[in-house]
Amino acid sequence: MATACSKDKRWLITADLGSDSALVVWDAESGTPVKTVFNPNPGGVRAVAISDDAEYIATLGDMIPDEKYQTVYVWKRDSESNEPVAALEERPTAKNEVIEFDFIVFKREDPHKLALNGKKAVFFLSWSEEQREIDYYRAKDKGHTGNYTMTAFLDDGAVTATDEGKIVVWGRSVFAQDVSRPDKLSAIKVVQVGPEAKKGKEGAVESNPALLVSVLIVQDEWIVAGFGDGSVKFYDPDLKVKMWFEKLKVMGEIKSISFSLIMPKDEFDKDNMLEPENSCPNFIIADNSGTVYPLRSDLHYQLEDKEPLRPILKGHNEAVVCIAVHPAEPVLAIATYKGTIQFWNYETKEEAKSEYTVVEKMHSPWVMTYTPKNDTNLCLMVGCTDGGIKAIPQHPQTVQQVKDLKIKDQMLSGKRFYPEQIIVTRDARCMATRDNDFCVSLFRFEVDDSPDMKVWHFSGKCRTHLLPITSIAFTENPTGKIKWRLFSIGEDMKLLEYDVMNSTEFEGLKVKDEFNIEQESIPSALMEYPNSMVGSSEYLMWFNSNYKVKLWDTNQRICVKTALGPVYAREVVKARLMAFKDSETGEDVQYLAYATESKVIGLIKLPLDGNPHKTMGLIAHSGKIADICVSHDNRYMFTCGGKSFRYKKGNTSGEGTLFSLINIEEAIIGSQDDYSIGMWQIDIYPIEQGVEAGGQGVEPFLSLIEGGVAGQTYKDIVDYFFYAQILSQNECTTKLRKLTGKVPLDQLPNLVRAMGCYPTEMEINNMKNEVKNEAKQRHAGAAEELQEAVDLEYFIKLFVNHRPVYGINNENIKDAFRILGDRGSGVNRCTPPLSLFSYIDQGVGERGGEDIEGGAFKYFSALC
Repeated sequence: MATACSKDKRWLITADLGSDSALVVWDAESGTPVKTVFNPNPGGVRAVAISDDAEYIATLGDMIPDEKYQTVYVWKRDSESNEPVAALEERPTAKNEVIEFDFIVFKREDPHKLALNGKKAVFFLSWSEEQREIDYYRAKDKGHTGNYTMTAFLDDGAVTATDEGKIVVWGRSVFAQDVSRPDKLSAIKVVQVGPEAKKGKEGAVESNPALLVSVLIVQDEWIVAGFGDGSVKFYDPDLKVKMWFEKLKVMGEIKSISFSLIMPKDEFDKDNMLEPENSCPNFIIADNSGTVYPLRSDLHYQLEDKEPLRPILKGHNEAVVCIAVHPAEPVLAIATYKGTIQFWNYETKEEAKSEYTVVEKMHSPWVMTYTPKNDTNLCLMVGCTDGGIKAIPQHPQTVQQVKDLKIKDQMLSGKRFYPEQIIVTRDARCMATRDNDFCVSLFRFEVDDSPDMKVWHFSGKCRTHLLPITSIAFTENPTGKIKWRLFSIGEDMKLLEYDVMNSTEFEGLKVKDEFNIEQESIPSALMEYPNSMVGSSEYLMWFNSNYKVKLWDTNQRICVKTALGPVYAREVVKARLMAFKDSETGEDVQYLAYATESKVIGLIKLPLDGNPHKTMGLIAHSGKIADICVSHDNRYMFTCGGKSFRYKKGNTSGEGTLFSLINIEEAIIGSQDDYSIGMWQIDIYPIEQGVEAGGQGVEPFLSLIEGGVAGQTYKDIVDYFFYAQILSQNECTTKLRKLTGKVPLDQLPNLVRAMGCYPTEMEINNMKNEVKNEAKQRHAGAAEELQEAVDLEYFIKLFVNHRPVYGINNENIKDAFRILGDRGSGVNRCTPPLSLFSYIDQGVGERGGEDIEGGAFKYFSALC
């Protein structure tokens, strides 16, 4: 993530990397975005800058892999156009030289000049309103000075910091002046501002944090430098040190310095070494751990004798992997990859009391959740990468109070497995986990040695799915013999129910039922559907990779509803249920807070029906969303980015690795993506307004049909619907027909296929079950009649909810047949072997009929 702030603190600029990046201009006073540019640079934005007058924004793009150069664009902040006013879209160096730039800055008081630097070169750029191309030249340096870190403009030149404690001064030299460019800058001197670099035996510079000049800015007449050892120094234009802040006892190198807009009015101490003419505004510093400290400019030399600085904001210098919110208090638990757990009071915006802090460094947390608030033994359950679960009391006094829950057979075949999800029943009597070995484990909260003492007992584990498990959920049956039922879904498109009552540690977790629930999409984010929405029935709800939401009746064992879900970026992978009180009726209003696999979070109003006005979404992170949770009063939603993982073949035994004690075939390694945590205030009023304004009945769904009511698609639906009525009453007859405005259920397949949608037989059955269940729920008295037919409005809803969001085109079919045609031969053949059609027709999937080996094979061969 690249950020920049205007000099007057009014405008905040953010931009990210990636193929679907965005440049956003934020109004810092209102906290709202005022301008968004999608895909501003090829590959995203590596660095961003804003001019002193806040009129222009400069973006430095990421390295283009094939071309090996980066783009630079200049944008006008308040322009209605999303086109840049100036651009650099060519390689600024020779073809055989590749320089990666990572910093860009405007010149003070002249937004038409910029500086650009990478580790080995500094370029100066200029542009004008009349021409779009940016002019540039490479500044001539004085040989080896270390790696460049940051550049700042002076009135008549510029300065650049290095990682060897030096500052290079750029100016106009009378001895090496370019006649064609009289304003061209070159290195005129190099000043050592840090300690002298020491070289080792082989000539390499020894590592020393004090050498690194990590921040370099110009504030009024001061050149301000932040160092790798956490110190800050002020220099005059001749680079003579005038003020210094050393031994600040911060966590690491300085990453940012920001000055107040107001000069301090306090009277100066006569005994203070700081003279009034050397004063400057108070400022804040941020280190590489994300911690922000305030500094008074008049106490610079005294700080080394005082207590450590008190931070005003404490962050992380490591990836956040999961979060959990306390079920009764305003406390957010934040777990990082290196094993620390921080407890944050989100009301007071400060770290929670010391008794919440766990001192012990544990194995890397991966997932965590609190037990419900009605649990007398309220704990934070933390699943770690060593395969175990830690139960942390809400007020731990000692490390010994943290209990370890071990899962039997957590290490199999020399591999280490870890929990990916932990769920607890509302009465805190059962807990289940799923892990990365496709296993589900069950725990019960039962009596231990003493009748007054209860602990969590391991009650069985089972490897149930053939592919990764995507989600697990409990459902409650208050009136049944078995109060809690446990389910799981996986990438193998199966739904499994487990025998919670009869599973034991020695016999393992038993599978009670297994169902095929999908044929074309991967299910995710399984959860219990609120009973208040469906009466006495027990429903499960899941999202899938085709942007649909489905309801499953656990008693009838059928899918009874398919609705259009959020269509943003990727499929929904996490969801949390929320309840609000209607201000007028006093009834509960149910909502879902959700997160997609990357970037987007949002809200959905229940009950599910596919109404687009009931759904909203916004971009919350620049990449993957690791976790979400909702406060106990449903006022806030919390999100974290975290660490993305990939699998790499190889042996990782030895010191310094995550799994240093054993040899494994696959080791988890990560790339740190997003350290941020978002706190979002939940406001359902705009959604309620949108639902009311969107209309009733079929009206909201008509907007999802191409062209609306006046479009050709709607006209085709009406024509086919009336034709289906005629077809159901015998097309070839002269008898008088009576059109009832309803179509029998057996005509549904013909109708949807006539509209270019080709559902499987499973989806057709789901449609019929949905119609019957809808009639049963809403019109019990006339159920027998309504179960056999649908009207036009209901069919439109059914069609919009069931049709694919993105259709299948010829290229999709060609790609599929190229893969099938390969068959491991390594030859990219488009035509699959004829035997494959026979194999499909013999029971894999749905039967296609006797002509599949003939006509279908010829058709697909011609298509490819």
